[in-house]
Amino acid sequence: MQRLGSLCASRAWSAGLARPALSALSLRCAASRASSAAAPHVSDAVNKDVAEYWRKVLGGVDKPTATVLLKNIDVHQVLGLKDPAAELEAAATSDEEGAEAAAAAVAAAAPAARRGAFTSRRGRPPLYSYFRSVKKQFPKAVALVRVGEFYEAVGTDAVLLVQHAGLNPMGAGNPPRAGCPRQNLRRTVEDLVKAGLSVAVCEETPEPYSYGSMRTKQKQRFVAQVVTPANPHLLHGLVDEDVDEHFDEAPPLLAVVPQVGGYTLLEVSAELGTVTVTEGLTEDAVYARLHDGGLSPPLFLHMPASSAAADRRLSEGTFEREWEQRVASLFRSQVGIVERYSDPDWLEGLLTRIRLMMNLPASEPFTVIRSSTRDRPRPLYYSTALNLGLHRARGQPCLLDYMLPSNTSPQLPARRWLRRLLLLPPPPAMAVAIRRICAILAGLEDSLPEFALIPAASIVLKLRNREANDTFFRELGRLCAGVQELMTSGGPQLPLLANSLLDVACREMGVALTREQLRAGCAAALQAIHSVIDHDAVPGTGSLDWLPPLAECEAEVRFGLHRFFEVNEKPFRGKVRDSVLPEEYEAVELAGERVQRELEEAFLPLLAAHKAEGEAAKLRPSVTYDSANNALWVKVPKNSAAFHKSTELGLIHPHDRNGKLETSVYATHGLQSALDDYRKACWDAGAAVRAQLRALAEQLQRVQTELVCASTIGVAATALTEHTREALRRKWCLPTQGFSAGAPPPPPGPEDEPDKFEIVDMWPYWLDGWDPRTVHNSLSLEGMALLTGPNMAGKSTILRSVCAVALLGACGLYAPAAAATIPYFDAFMLRNFSSDSPLEGRSAFAVEMTEMRYVLEDVSPRSLVLVDELGKGTEVRAGASLAGALVEELDAARCRGIFATHLHALLDLDLNLSATEFYQMETETVELEAAEAQGYWLGAGRDQLAASYGSSPAPGSSSGGEPGSGGGSNDGGSQPGALPRALSVVRRPTWRIRPGVCTESLALDVARRCRLPLSVVARAAQLYEQLPPLVPRLAGLPGAAAAGKDAAGAAAAGAAAAAPVLAPWDVPLEAAGEAIAASTAAAAALAETTAAAGAEQPGAEAAPARRAVRRGRSSSSSNGAAAAADSRWTIESAATALQQVAQDALASLPQGAGVSAGAPLQPQYVARGQAPGPATVGASCVYVLRRADGHFYAGSTDALHDRIRAHRQRTGRGGPDMVLAYLSLGRSQDAAALAKAVEAAAIRELQHRGFPLVSAADARRRHVAGGSGSGNGAGPAAAAASEGG
Repeated sequence: MQRLGSLCASRAWSAGLARPALSALSLRCAASRASSAAAPHVSDAVNKDVAEYWRKVLGGVDKPTATVLLKNIDVHQVLGLKDPAAELEAAATSDEEGAEAAAAAVAAAAPAARRGAFTSRRGRPPLYSYFRSVKKQFPKAVALVRVGEFYEAVGTDAVLLVQHAGLNPMGAGNPPRAGCPRQNLRRTVEDLVKAGLSVAVCEETPEPYSYGSMRTKQKQRFVAQVVTPANPHLLHGLVDEDVDEHFDEAPPLLAVVPQVGGYTLLEVSAELGTVTVTEGLTEDAVYARLHDGGLSPPLFLHMPASSAAADRRLSEGTFEREWEQRVASLFRSQVGIVERYSDPDWLEGLLTRIRLMMNLPASEPFTVIRSSTRDRPRPLYYSTALNLGLHRARGQPCLLDYMLPSNTSPQLPARRWLRRLLLLPPPPAMAVAIRRICAILAGLEDSLPEFALIPAASIVLKLRNREANDTFFRELGRLCAGVQELMTSGGPQLPLLANSLLDVACREMGVALTREQLRAGCAAALQAIHSVIDHDAVPGTGSLDWLPPLAECEAEVRFGLHRFFEVNEKPFRGKVRDSVLPEEYEAVELAGERVQRELEEAFLPLLAAHKAEGEAAKLRPSVTYDSANNALWVKVPKNSAAFHKSTELGLIHPHDRNGKLETSVYATHGLQSALDDYRKACWDAGAAVRAQLRALAEQLQRVQTELVCASTIGVAATALTEHTREALRRKWCLPTQGFSAGAPPPPPGPEDEPDKFEIVDMWPYWLDGWDPRTVHNSLSLEGMALLTGPNMAGKSTILRSVCAVALLGACGLYAPAAAATIPYFDAFMLRNFSSDSPLEGRSAFAVEMTEMRYVLEDVSPRSLVLVDELGKGTEVRAGASLAGALVEELDAARCRGIFATHLHALLDLDLNLSATEFYQMETETVELEAAEAQGYWLGAGRDQLAASYGSSPAPGSSSGGEPGSGGGSNDGGSQPGALPRALSVVRRPTWRIRPGVCTESLALDVARRCRLPLSVVARAAQLYEQLPPLVPRLAGLPGAAAAGKDAAGAAAAGAAAAAPVLAPWDVPLEAAGEAIAASTAAAAALAETTAAAGAEQPGAEAAPARRAVRRGRSSSSSNGAAAAADSRWTIESAATALQQVAQDALASLPQGAGVSAGAPLQPQYVARGQAPGPATVGASCVYVLRRADGHFYAGSTDALHDRIRAHRQRTGRGGPDMVLAYLSLGRSQDAAALAKAVEAAAIRELQHRGFPLVSAADARRRHVAGGSGSGNGAGPAAAAASEGG
């Protein structure tokens, strides 16, 4: 260092430096020598890459409380803290005189300054060294370190906590510090990860039990978990939580590999250990995947050293870097950054980088799932998903919102499963299986198990990390029980349903499991869970049944002991069976009894002395629970009889948890020892419970594949059941699939007959099919269709409706139509008028042309192509020419679809078309009544209308002319203030599609209805008259004979002949399940579930009376179930009475009634954890239920599923444990009236047989005409309230 100082001085002098500069340079060298001699130097500087990373991250800080801290941040330091010694050195260099003295001062002050900057108020150095070591290990992660009951961060990390987690700075802000309470850790980490940051969570090392040490030990700490955007779930400590958290699958890491056959997309799920390889994608498909979001940064881009495929695929940019920058700028919110790699093996090279990035072992296995666009339809294009509302956009109705019930919010996993199914249409085999499931559900009356919806990622993560709590295992047990029940069900339909669900789950997972393997796995999991977890106990109810009654104790002692026992035992009580840890629980109970004895020995003599003296209440001794020290002590007022007695007894002042004397309370040596033994016993019991839960998680890893399959089945079954219920309610049909479960059919040859694609009576999915005002359309396409029509006539709606029906049918789901036959489509392309893309530097027309390039690259004879309003962004002739050329290309490709256009010049071109038909949107001329016309024009001023369109002609004037010309008679024309006939006779669309062409636009009418100034509209009408009418030349084109006459007539007369109105949909609801045969006789009645929730373990030895009360805890529901099991009133006997009443009612019906006696009615049963089949949707049902307390209730309804849910929500009356039997009487007005009558008769019959009924108010109802269903003439909630009595 001395040589360095001399060298610096000599070089500065030789360079002709000024004297002040030389002094400053010498000062820095002297300071360096002095500081290095005073203390060894530790480098805290980070490399350039890390400093640049934090500089970009801090560039987004904008909160005032966070920006204030930035002045104390230096991103070149490992913690982001400015070095105080460096600041002193910088200040000293500004002094021109006293260089040596300043250097000495700097050297002396540097260690103190560095130490003082990181010193707490108590004078002890904080965790600076530990923070620094963590940040050196994870330089690009936020370090959160456990300090007592808080998690703290310093420097750069503290600024980000204030910015993203909404926390306040700690202290004065120099150095920057921030923290969050222990209970808010998960939310804080979630906020940081959502901001794209990684978090290193550091915990204190658990120590053996210690209490009352005279000095505080230095705690050891460790990095518990590193949470990243690709691994965003904080699992550490979850095993100790009382509430379980469901973790959805983390967003995958994506990699794009350009190849000759298209792009290959790699999706890596580090949590599930899978990598999905999808080959043959277009650039648009990659963009759609990026737009969908749900990916973790960075985006990996494979770029080999020399690749012709990459050069061709990346031709959008002049070179690779431009494409990379374009992707990063377009999808910055989803991608963040793009990382390039060039390994020869693009798959293994990606996995190697991910293992390093996520601290995984080099041998960490990944399951490769390969899929190709040759085996299944292409992923949904972004424009298609946007038009169907699967990507949220203003004004676009979301298809998912109408596929699931709206009155009850569907559970999120089910909704996500359906959304993924639509975005990634399944291969034919899976689509056929899904349709089979929906068809079975439509006609199913048997009860189905209600599955616990647990995401597969949540199962894998918690079992792999052994961080699953008792609540999770109870939910997992419910799931396994439901799947096992389904897999072992008999009858004509349930086995086929189970096989189809298993097929769907296995195809989604990429595994092969049989029903027997799945059943055995679920049975093994259930046995393991039930051997450890008390599965009948209701978690989260706050029950304290395990507390001893202590009825004989004094009130002060009882209250103190209950509080003390609750705080210490509640964290582990009820999580595992008492029989699993008999020794640990026995030790806790014995230690608790000793605490009670010692406390009574210390307190009761004091209380007796107080009572003997008859002192005032303020001098009464008391028992106090100190929550900070977790101890029970005695408080004794001074100068009281109890105080003098305490001296005689030799009571002492106890020590607190840190070894300090507590002079305000008293205890005995025996009490202190008993408290310490009890706390130690509770600590041991909690550790043993934790070990049992971790061991159970490790044991269940053996059947992890079966559990993930069960999770997938539960989610799929719930999603499809809810979809079927809603579809039947909305009058949707189940389309016929024109393909089989094998491989995708090959493209048809030029001479082959195209597969049938026909839709009968479809309607927009966002409208109500039962509403008579809803317009239905039918369509059959063998090739392309050129669709013309006016503005706001429904062209875009037709395209969306066709796409929705085709997509839903291809996925095996219900669709809004009376009937449909859907062939195999390998792509669904719905394109509409595009906006510009400023980030790409493209106009709206350039975006359209790029999108149409994607269409032409991907189109095949198996594609569905729907193009709307192409060419609006350019000059009419050029737009029509390009549109004509594109129509010819699509026609030559022999694909199916619709090309909707306003470019009427397209009809005048000599197009080379062989398989294109012409369709038009129908319009009609109507004369409105005065009030209706006024409303039609949205309240426009009558004077302004008359001024713009002229006065009404006199009565008797000749009619004729174009609408809007003022011609024609008007009977009300002589009346003052009457509307001109030009405004009463209007031309408007019918929203029906029919063969032909249409050259009308109705643009002026739309402009008037949108309240454009009438002067502008009137002038536009005058200018419009100056243009020659367009008469399309259709000679030689397909459909010319049918379309030419209509088109010419429409152009000349301004009106087309009205097409016949399509008949309304009149298919009975029962026909929705046409794919399955009629159900056979119902299965035998289910046995009543009467297992007690709190059954004792066999072989348990008798315990003392006090401990027996604590061990033999049982919930009220289990007591009720046991009492009901002994009752002679069973649900089967009530169902028999209901069946007899219903059969008598059917037999007494007159001829011609809307309800037929038919086959004998068989009651269906719904047990705990089950739901009625979707076949009950809309059917009038009469039911009888039996609550857990043994009471019965009878009712009727047209919405059985909702009614059962309302009954079960009454948890205070044993609602979840009820069992129910019902009879379905059909769907008609007579059936609804019959259900009411049967309900009343059933109540009277049950009363006669002595059944304990909750309510018999409806027994007086004998004759009910019409109406539909609730048990009390109200909705489900009212019926449930009546059931509550």
